Amino acid sequence: MTKLLSLCMIVKNEEKVLKRCLESVQGLVDEIVVVDTGSTDRTVEIAREFTSHVYFFEWINDFAAAKNFSIRHATSRWILNLDADEYLQDVDIKKIRHELDNLPESESTAFILPIYNFTGTINSGKVLNSSGARLFPNHPDIEFRSPIHEQLYWKHGELRFLEYPLIIYHTGYLEETKLEKNKSTRNMSIFNDLLKKKTLDTYETFTLANEYMIMRDYKKAIYYYEKVYKKAEKRQDWYPHCVERMITAYTELDRYKEAYALIEESVKLWPGYSDLHCFKGLLLDKLGFYKEAVSELSQSIEIAESSNGRQYWILSPNNGTTLPYSKLADIYFERYKDISKTVYYFTKLVQSNPKDIKHLYKLVHLLTLTEPVSEIVKFLERLFSHTDPIQLRMLLQIAITVGHYELSQYYYSLYQKFNIELSPVYMMLYGIIQNNQAWFNKHFSQLSEEDCNNELAARAVYTASCVWKTTDYMDRFTISNNLLKPVEPLLKKIIVDTTLDESVDFPYDSMAILLSEIFKVGQYDVYDWLINLFPAHFNKLANLMGDYFFKQNQIELALDYYSMVLANNELEAQGYEHLGILYIAQGDIQEGLEFIEKAIELLPTKVTLYTTYCLHADGEKRARYKELLFNAFPQYKGLPFIKSM
Repeated sequence: MTKLLSLCMIVKNEEKVLKRCLESVQGLVDEIVVVDTGSTDRTVEIAREFTSHVYFFEWINDFAAAKNFSIRHATSRWILNLDADEYLQDVDIKKIRHELDNLPESESTAFILPIYNFTGTINSGKVLNSSGARLFPNHPDIEFRSPIHEQLYWKHGELRFLEYPLIIYHTGYLEETKLEKNKSTRNMSIFNDLLKKKTLDTYETFTLANEYMIMRDYKKAIYYYEKVYKKAEKRQDWYPHCVERMITAYTELDRYKEAYALIEESVKLWPGYSDLHCFKGLLLDKLGFYKEAVSELSQSIEIAESSNGRQYWILSPNNGTTLPYSKLADIYFERYKDISKTVYYFTKLVQSNPKDIKHLYKLVHLLTLTEPVSEIVKFLERLFSHTDPIQLRMLLQIAITVGHYELSQYYYSLYQKFNIELSPVYMMLYGIIQNNQAWFNKHFSQLSEEDCNNELAARAVYTASCVWKTTDYMDRFTISNNLLKPVEPLLKKIIVDTTLDESVDFPYDSMAILLSEIFKVGQYDVYDWLINLFPAHFNKLANLMGDYFFKQNQIELALDYYSMVLANNELEAQGYEHLGILYIAQGDIQEGLEFIEKAIELLPTKVTLYTTYCLHADGEKRARYKELLFNAFPQYKGLPFIKSM
């Protein structure tokens, strides 16, 4: 074979994602083989733009059969297997082809590639790591088996699997994709056939449990995971994933005793790895044992940092880096109000992933509360190039989203040198920050339909409507899918100065988001005007804004609002909890516990309130609240760290 690498894939109705996939392998593969299993959209047409090797396979509810059909059409030495909703990115083509070309020929060796699965919604930023045998020799004795979640086999024995760092990005687990493709219905029809035939092997039982996890049917998922856990060989490469998902399912079912026992058992099975310490820390955090959580999460990081190049993880390197960094940042910020340590872990997150917009935003926001712009710029110069237009654009977007006047102005002046403009949405926000309506209008008129389908655009439009007291922007911004839409009718009445109908349900959550956006961009007079328009709803709004400012570490503003509603005896559970956390963090334990008592009275279903109280109280009060905890949550009695409080 003179060709080095063939891409083989099976597809059906993938017109939205296929082009992205095929473009991502250009220059890397010598040949593309696409097998269509019954598309009714433009999938085949798109495939033919990239390859003449397009074939058709009648769907028989068997992924392995379809994939085997595809790989038999390959004519290269190696085969790369991708799904249409997967793609490659930032690939060193020359390096990979050189390494493949120099690998020794062996029909029994395949390569496992890391897979980054995007989960949640499109903009959630959630990623689940997995892996799969996706790169293997083109040999007639290598084939796929199992009708669903098919596995690679060698006809003469066991394949030897080696890891290779070619990352695959997968969008098929996004909520939008799952809803559109209805994959679970398709997959369950295959599983039902297997169940009827009673032919499910251990691995297929594991994948059935995974399907129930995707469907959030955790009871059925646990039923099948437990069957697998008892039978599976621990050396199977998917076995640790079974353990991880069992821990997740137990946690979702509030079965923390089983989750904790499984973690403790697994720590002994895999000593010296980050993963289980990370999981233990996350569980302790959920139950309010923050000191113990910090210890476990720190240990997971320590294992990673002292690994000296060896693999320190069983499931994902993130379990020794980004996941514990993120949770430690949350604990130090939300529970201890330790800003220096919060900044430290946010910085670690940004250093490990410079494209982590969510944590970069939080980091810059915190810095703007305490540091002058000159110091923030110096700090960011150590993390990002200030001569790279792509990185500068990201910093400008962050400065604008944070709403900081001077910082956004500084980065805009740098960015202008490259003669490149941001999207109209960011330019609109910049106009609001600069209080320049003409600027805003110019870029508002440039909004595309795609721009309008954007939560950030909606926030800019409603904020501008309040700042410049006009309904024109809302009239022209017609996309309904945004969190602020419920406040639109009320805003229009306010702006045209008509009488408000107090009987209409007040959109508290949407109004609180709008108020926070107006405050964030420095329009303080507009903020005061808007919140004072609703005296009948002030207490509820004050609670929400107090919570917002507390979470933004603008403590004085939070205390101002909490004091007002406390004086009216209208403070809600979240406010009492925040005050309790603040006083305890400052060393005023007794007053902090009084606030936590009130929070428990108002919200008796939150376990962390009880554990926070018990961990800081003593004597009869601790005993009393421990009894209350066990009465409210009897399933936690068996947890050793709760028993020993």
